[in-house]
Amino acid sequence: MFLSRFGIRRPLTVFMIFIGVIVLGLISLQNLRIDLLPEMDFPMIAVVTTYSGVGPQEMESMVTLPMEKMLATATDVRTVSSKSLQEISVVMLEFEWGTDMSEAAANVREKVDLIKRWLPEGVENPMIIKFDPSMMPIMFMGISGKDRGLDFLRTYAEDKIAKRLERINGVASATVMGGLEREIQVRVDRLALEGRQLSLTQVMGALAAANLDLPGGHLKLGDKDYIVRVVGQFKTVEEISKVVVGSQRGVPIYLKDVAQ
Repeated sequence: MFLSRFGIRRPLTVFMIFIGVIVLGLISLQNLRIDLLPEMDFPMIAVVTTYSGVGPQEMESMVTLPMEKMLATATDVRTVSSKSLQEISVVMLEFEWGTDMSEAAANVREKVDLIKRWLPEGVENPMIIKFDPSMMPIMFMGISGKDRGLDFLRTYAEDKIAKRLERINGVASATVMGGLEREIQVRVDRLALEGRQLSLTQVMGALAAANLDLPGGHLKLGDKDYIVRVVGQFKTVEEISKVVVGSQRGVPIYLKDVAQ
C-alpha cells in the first residue's frame, strides 16, 4: 500500500528513480568483464610420479599405495583416488570447496617430501600439479603429409611449427602430441648374458654410466679461463654397441656381444 500510494502521489520521483536504475545498469553492462574461463581455484591436486622400467602392478605396490597413505593425511582432503600405469603413478586429491589451494599445495609438498625417502631408488621426483582451467589448451591443430612418416611429422612439428607458434604474442606454450619419437632399442640376448655371467642390471648400469656429459672444472692458461667438460653422451648407434658391460678373464665384454 505504501509503495502504491507513493507511486501515485510522486510519479516524477518514481520516474527519476527508474531512469537512474537504467543508467546504472547500462554503465555496469559496458564495464562487465566476460571471461570464458574465469579465474578460480579448482579444488584438485595431482601428484605424478614416474619410475622407469616398472609395470603397473609393481608401480601400484611400490609407489602408489605408500603415496596414497601419506597424502590422505593432508589437511582438508575430501577424497583420494589413484591410477597406476606402466612407469607412471597418478594420485588425485580432491579438497573441500573454498580451500586455499596455495596452502593445500604447500601441505601436499610437505607430505611428498616425507614419503620420498621411503620410495624405491630410481623413482623420479614427484610432480605436484594444481588444476587451473586457464591452462587448458584452447586450440588443437593437426598436421598430415603425403608420403611422410609419423616420425618425420612429429620432428617437423616440434622443430618448425611449435617454436613459431610460441613466438606469437599471447601464446603461452605449444605442446606436440602424437606421432613417433625416434628411439634406440637394446635387445638383450638372455642366453648370451647368462653365458658370460652378467645380469640385466649390470648392462643397464653400464649404459647409464657411459651416456653422460660431466663437468671437468676450470683450466686457466695465462689470462684465459676455460670450462672443461667430459663429453660422453652417445652420438651414434655404433658407440652404444661398443660400451663395455663387463669382463671375463680380463677380456672386456661389449654390449654388441650380448645384445642387438
